[in-house]
This record gives sequence, structure tokens and C-alpha cells, in this order.
Amino acid sequence: MVSLGQDGFPEIQLVSGQHGGVDECTALHTQLVRIALKKILPPQLFEEALEDEVDREDFRAQLEEHMPLVATSRIGEAPCTVTFYMVQKARRNAFRFFMEMLGQWLVPGRTLPVPAINAVDFRFPGLGDQVYTYSQVAVSVDDADTLEQIRQNIPILRTELQLGAESAYYARRILEIKGLSPDEKTAMIQEHVGALLRKRPDQFDHRLFADMQHLLVNCSDDFKKARECRHICRIIGMGHVLRKQVQEEQERDPTRR
Repeated sequence: MVSLGQDGFPEIQLVSGQHGGVDECTALHTQLVRIALKKILPPQLFEEALEDEVDREDFRAQLEEHMPLVATSRIGEAPCTVTFYMVQKARRNAFRFFMEMLGQWLVPGRTLPVPAINAVDFRFPGLGDQVYTYSQVAVSVDDADTLEQIRQNIPILRTELQLGAESAYYARRILEIKGLSPDEKTAMIQEHVGALLRKRPDQFDHRLFADMQHLLVNCSDDFKKARECRHICRIIGMGHVLRKQVQEEQERDPTRR
């Protein structure tokens, strides 16, 4: 079963090879990560699992239902520091994507000071060999206008971070599309398309991002301005479904035109 600490929260174990192998330093760092995880992971997750004594697989399934988890610290008034957290299954270059998104797209066109960053791979003893990554980035905000932009951008950014954390392909597509245009409508289109991928994986696959990029690259600004985001997303979605149907027909009967 999952090992518990004195506070009732599961123990964690840092993946070997980090922090120079110094016992005291590793113990301190482990405790700091546990404190952060206790704050951002849903408390009912552990209460239900531990009270019912579910087996390891059930516990892990419940845990991973919440991943990738993206959270922020409480946002006060400027000047202040806003901290972003992410917990996910370990994936190569995921932290790099996390940093790039926050550094370039938290407030498009501006690079904010970053007083603290942290990333660590860990396991839950007794839960198997699955490695998870805890990431933390703190940004300094000096004025109220910038803080308000951050408030407005967080919902879209959270969706993008979750998609990119799960898949290197999505991460690459998101950054490519971000480079096309930082305007609000493009960001909203991307959010809707991301929601489609998450909600209807049986209808849409990873090529939906390529279809979206193709449309955004080739359509004019006037085309986008004249249509609502949902209308453009319907065009992308219908084109994606139609293309899949045509490809399936070709695979069934390659000689048919």
C-alpha cells in the first residue's frame, strides 16, 4: 500500500541522481515538494483512497485522472509574485515547454522576471515505478495592468499547458500556432480545438491541430474577423471529419475515385 507520512499525506521519493545525492539536501527538498503537492493536489483524492484502502492500481488511476494538473497561487494585488505549478506523468522536455509557455505567452510580447523555478521527478513508494514530474515557476508582476492580463490569460494557458504536457506533438503544434499570431481570436480558436480533442477523441485525432494550422496560415485576417470563433472551429472540425472519411474510403477501395 501507499506509504503515509505523519501528516496523513503519502510519502514521496525523489528519483535518484538529482540534487547531488546529498542526504540532508535531498530530505529537505523532498519535504518542500511534499508540502507543495499537498496544497495543489485535490485533498479528497487521498482521503477517499486511503479510507477505502483501495489497491495500488485503483489509487494510481484516481491520481492520474487529475493529471496533468495545472494550478496557480492565490493572486493578490500588484506588485506581487504569481506561482504556477504543474504535476504530470514524467515526459521528456515537458518542463522546457512549461517554461517557454510561461516565459513567452503568459503576457505576449513581454518577458517577466522569474525569481524561482523548480522541477523534480518523484515516485510514490508502494505505487509502482511510474515517475511523475512536479514543476514550479514563479513570476514577478510589478503593475496592475500586467496582473490583469495574466488573470485573463490563465484559462487559455491552462488548457494549452495540459495538452502540451500530455503530448510532445501537441506541445510542438501549440508553440507553432502561437508563433503565427498572438491575437485573441487565434488563441480562442486554439482553446476550442483543444477542448474538442479532449472531449471527443473518438471523432478527432492529433491531425486536428495540423488542420487548424493549415486554415490559420492560409485564411486572411478578413476571413477570421468576419466569423465567430465557434464558426471557424466548426469549419476546422467538419473538414477534419470529411478528410478522415475520404481517407478511410480510399483505404477500403484504393481503386475507387
